[in-house]
Amino acid sequence: MRALASAIMPLTAAGFGQGVGPSTVGELNDALKNDFGARAVRYSLLSAAVMTTVGACRHAAAPPRRSRPRGCM
Repeated sequence: MRALASAIMPLTAAGFGQGVGPSTVGELNDALKNDFGARAVRYSLLSAAVMTTVGACRHAAAPPRRSRPRGCM
């Protein structure tokens, strides 16, 4: 079971990172095109970088996970 989880986690991360990420940035680029013109690419890629940084900071600031009580699996 641990090996299956170790295989599924990178597959899921790669699927979101290479599948959902570029299409989201592209849709954001299309939405910003009317307001910013050629600079829309810059802002849509910047938003992806900012959101990644925000997520990493929130992950780092999260409280540590509590250990399980005895008797639980």
